[in-house]
Amino acid sequence: MIIPLRKEITSIGLINKYLGPLTIINQYEHGNKTTILLKEGGVFGFLALSEIKRVLVNGEITQLLNLQDDYYIVDCSKYKDEVVVEVNYF
Repeated sequence: MIIPLRKEITSIGLINKYLGPLTIINQYEHGNKTTILLKEGGVFGFLALSEIKRVLVNGEITQLLNLQDDYYIVDCSKYKDEVVVEVNYF
């Protein structure tokens, strides 16, 4: 699978899905914030080139798990419909 690198945040998609990148509807970058719109809930993975300040899922501060170096996951499993993930970084 080939995923193009972005400026600060590179979305991998829902890692609990076979074709995770297809779960991403859109991604917007503005200032020190990246917003990702997902088709549904699940375990969302991304790469970050900057230090992460906080992550919001549908407006709620959410725990972030750093798996390896710049690879992070966020559990959005409690949501069934579209999910908005906002990643704030320094």
